[in-house]
Amino acid sequence: MDCTVRLWHLTQPDCLKSFRHSDFVTCVQAHPTDAHRFVSGSIDGKLRVWDVLEGSVLASGQLHQDMVTAVSFSPGGSRVVAGTMRGKLRYYELGQGGRKLEYAAQVDVRNARGHHAGGRKVTSILAVPDEPGSWLVTSNDSRLRLVQGYGVAVKFKGHRNAATQLRGALAPGCSVAHDANAPVTGVVFLPASAAGDGAGTLDALSLAEQQQHQQQQQQQQQEEQEIREVRHVVASCSFSGQLRVHVLFGRRAL
Repeated sequence: MDCTVRLWHLTQPDCLKSFRHSDFVTCVQAHPTDAHRFVSGSIDGKLRVWDVLEGSVLASGQLHQDMVTAVSFSPGGSRVVAGTMRGKLRYYELGQGGRKLEYAAQVDVRNARGHHAGGRKVTSILAVPDEPGSWLVTSNDSRLRLVQGYGVAVKFKGHRNAATQLRGALAPGCSVAHDANAPVTGVVFLPASAAGDGAGTLDALSLAEQQQHQQQQQQQQQEEQEIREVRHVVASCSFSGQLRVHVLFGRRAL
């Protein structure tokens, strides 16, 4: 807890460079396309984008009466999203060639009523692959939220959390991921198309079998018109071995 971010290389035994802050550093993430930049958050409420080579701050943003507890770049690196101790998401655009953080919007990550209506600490922010503007956000009210644009689209109730810090995880391609060091050890984000659509070849079937297969497909299509499409499946597991699965539905495009 020396108020620094330290840069290491796997082939070097010593620290290459230190980036000093005015208070404890709570989060850091490398730029997705530029290895010479990263963003950090601190208890002092300041968001900083750093130049690795110069060891200096390129851009910064100040949160008033709050702490930065989680941070993430957008997949293209043009936007920074910060989570706070009071349960808020703050969106910033990187302007002037990455040398200015311009405030864009704020989203409350909290329940509408109840014990956690005041908002709880945001612990992780993850950009959802192939879904621009979508983020998987975890917070210390035992919730995982799918945030799309500037609003909470879906809320998933996780395991009861009294003191530990929850973190989500997303694998490339929205398949399976896990974080073995976190109380919530895994989050699965699985598009329905990943399981296949059941289509196959009819070359090896007889005419009668082809007709039967076609009838079955037609019946299945009619039934599917009345069924909502499974967009995503989110699962979480706890140290006690309990597994929770949440299904996100959406209207099927006909």
